[in-house]
Amino acid sequence: MKWDKVIIGQYSFPEKIRFLLYKILKNLLDRIPASIQSSYFLFNRLLESGATLQKAGDKNIVNFEHNGIQRKVLLRRGTSDGNIFVDVFLNNSYKNFIDLARKYNVEVNTIVDAGANIGLTTLYLKTYYPHARVISLEPFPANTGMLKSNIDLNRLEKVHIEQKGLWGKSCHLKNRTSFRDNEPWSFSLDETDDPGLALFSALSVPDLLALYKIPSIDLLKIDIEGGEVSVFSEQHKPLEWLNKVKIMAIEIHDEFNCREQIESLLKANHFELLHDGELTYCVNRQLAK
Repeated sequence: MKWDKVIIGQYSFPEKIRFLLYKILKNLLDRIPASIQSSYFLFNRLLESGATLQKAGDKNIVNFEHNGIQRKVLLRRGTSDGNIFVDVFLNNSYKNFIDLARKYNVEVNTIVDAGANIGLTTLYLKTYYPHARVISLEPFPANTGMLKSNIDLNRLEKVHIEQKGLWGKSCHLKNRTSFRDNEPWSFSLDETDDPGLALFSALSVPDLLALYKIPSIDLLKIDIEGGEVSVFSEQHKPLEWLNKVKIMAIEIHDEFNCREQIESLLKANHFELLHDGELTYCVNRQLAK
């Protein structure tokens, strides 16, 4: 039975008019692309926060203040960039990094941002630790270009960009074609010895430490879409580098069934865990006391 037939005789004429108007408006709203609706709510949220917007071709420059410092970021329209901005800067998703460093008196001099995307977490942490050295890893060229633009826009110093991923060992990585029946939205990686098949290359944490000649990492952020399975695999002997990291924030992707193994490994290596939404914060109690 159709909706309009159901209400016949059930409501007064003015109520029927309201129902009809609602039905017309709902049909119009349903035809608006999801990207437009998302952009509308995003822009409202930005303006409510006091940010200002400036058009830059197919992108927007967002001017805002955070922690008393004026910042600007370049965001691509029609992508997840805006949502990541809201998560990092407006929702303060990495605030526990700051709180834990203060609680355990960790002097932050070295930061590694693995899965840096367009650089928003790098920018967020540099707002609190302007003198810290940051190594930002992002394997995809389009994101790396945006990352560099955002670093340059804010004239940040001591930020090193590596167009590479993070893995359990330094190697080339290819797309795993068998993952999720190779649906378009699937994404997972396998190691390959053939550079011609490689989607990108990756570094291990030990090789990263050696490359930049750093004795330890004060803050390590890992959001690498399942690559954490390899990073924390015992076959890569992670114990040595774990003893050189003070505080970590890891997004563990449960679809890879790796949480129990990773958390058990961390606890066995003297890390205290704190869960905050999608992030697992890990404090090395031997280094942060």
